Amino acid sequence: MITPLEKLLTLVPNLIQGSGNLDAVLSNIIITALGKHDPAKFVQNYLSFYSRLYYRNKMILYVSRYLNMPAIRTVEYLKSLLTESNI
Repeated sequence: MITPLEKLLTLVPNLIQGSGNLDAVLSNIIITALGKHDPAKFVQNYLSFYSRLYYRNKMILYVSRYLNMPAIRTVEYLKSLLTESNI
């Protein structure tokens, strides 16, 4: 469990900058993980979740800046591109 905790403590602060109280987020993840059957897997799942969220938001920000439109409109635009390509 030590390796996932080390990753948690080094990666999550960078992934959730400005998203609220870092101590509270990390503490809740650690406390909840310790109550799970497989704490290491629980921590790895949270790392994956925050990584996906971080990179998704970063992608939206880049496209939003490039197209000079608000983030909400950018999300709608990207969704429309995805639905058009699936038709």
